Amino acid sequence: IGVISMYRGQVAELERAIVSASLRDHPNIQIELGTVDAFQGREKDAVIVSLVETDANRRRFFYDVRRVNVAISRPRSLLVVVGELDLLGRRPTVPNDSRIANPLHHLHGLLRNGIIDGSVTAEVFHAE
Repeated sequence: IGVISMYRGQVAELERAIVSASLRDHPNIQIELGTVDAFQGREKDAVIVSLVETDANRRRFFYDVRRVNVAISRPRSLLVVVGELDLLGRRPTVPNDSRIANPLHHLHGLLRNGIIDGSVTAEVFHAE
């Protein structure tokens, strides 16, 4: 399983959380964490992509079509997207620059269409 984040700091936090979680009952599961740049050119059976952002000023990485492409094209079988795709993908163009297309808008549309036709599922959890 690959876990991809846009930022090194978030990867470090995810590593700490996973290390503290017990995987002793599942010794065959191997988890690799890294930034989207670290996963360039590599694949995993399943990939979890974190589109979670806490600093609105850093969202530029989410709107880089190359990074989005790398992040969502790494899984062989299963892609799980975690984050505010409804918020990040709402607009067809990048906030503050209407000349640049928002790649997450297209991804949001693909996922919504997949949910409608039944090929994609959506689970919504709200953090408190």
